[in-house]
Amino acid sequence: MDSSSNGNNKSTLLSSFWTEQYRPETLSSGLILNEEMHKVFSKYIEDQEFPHILFAGPPGTGKTTLAMALIKSIIKSNLDVLHINGSVDNGVDNIRESIMSFLATPPAKSNIKIVFIDEADFLSVQAFAALRVTMEQGSTNKNFKTRFIFCANYLNKIPQPILSRFTLFTLNALPKDRVVERCKQILDSEKIKYTSDAINSIIDQNYPDMRSIVKTLQSSSIDGMLQHAISNTTSYSRLMDDINSMMMVSSFNEAYVYLGRCIEAITTEIDVPNVINTLLEKFVPNPMAHCIVYRYMCTMSLACNNRHTLIALLNELICSRFGMFM
Repeated sequence: MDSSSNGNNKSTLLSSFWTEQYRPETLSSGLILNEEMHKVFSKYIEDQEFPHILFAGPPGTGKTTLAMALIKSIIKSNLDVLHINGSVDNGVDNIRESIMSFLATPPAKSNIKIVFIDEADFLSVQAFAALRVTMEQGSTNKNFKTRFIFCANYLNKIPQPILSRFTLFTLNALPKDRVVERCKQILDSEKIKYTSDAINSIIDQNYPDMRSIVKTLQSSSIDGMLQHAISNTTSYSRLMDDINSMMMVSSFNEAYVYLGRCIEAITTEIDVPNVINTLLEKFVPNPMAHCIVYRYMCTMSLACNNRHTLIALLNELICSRFGMFM
């Protein structure tokens, strides 16, 4: 089998996945951006130029999709883009060899060249040090014509000297009503029958990870019907109701009664990262609670036990609300 045939098979395989088939390719083809970000990126595309960019946010919020849409709108030749997966090619040797050689030549057909590092928060300390030296030196970045785009789930893993060289864009959870709308568009396009309860169940269990939501839509579409059990939604909804009550009662003792109910509800059926992401969105109007949830979200990858992490988070929310120390 020749290489072109193999490449075509790979392309066909990828297109069979809804996450790829329905990935927006331009700013106007399904990307959900706020008005300000839409204006900024439209200007980048119009100018065919932009600064070094860092996209940060939880998984599935559109970081890679937005980066790829920007690249597609600017790059005119495959020779002008270098795509690196930071979770795989994260060593200093890869930076020195592939990136240094890429930086050394001017653009082939585009106005600029782009180094796109997805999951950049997995790069090694040595790799970040090498990048710091090479990014903005004329001797290595030929005529300063190469721009870097980073995507990262955990902003705290990017060293400050690297952060200072980037324009930061934080992508938050997509609004749920827009997620529902997008799910219906995909299912209608695939001629899949569905109920609102089934869609909401999938969203509740995977939110805010849009990629996981679309994967679950596809795996749950059987014989032309969206078939998804909603039993877990009851446990999830009961837990969220108890958390809401815990944050609304007027006494410390009442709050701890609801904490006890929450502890009982946090079973293996509960997707703890999803609960924490939901709380992060919920507490945007409450800066203190929002900061507490964000701190726990950033340490999830280091946690030994997700259940204990969520319990500690809820306990701290109560203590902060009633002015008590942990």
